[in-house]
Amino acid sequence: MLAILGDFSTEDHELILQEIVQEIENRSNGELEQGRYLKQLRILMQLRNLHKDSY
Repeated sequence: MLAILGDFSTEDHELILQEIVQEIENRSNGELEQGRYLKQLRILMQLRNLHKDSY
């Protein structure tokens, strides 16, 4: 999940976010854990000024 903080200027932001979300969904043990990780991802996205609506 910390990959969102890395420099991916040459990569497609949307593709990277999709891969991160997919990994969260694959590795989480239940909806509660998945929700917690997705919430953390949203916070990290805000720190990087990445918003879903900017794509």
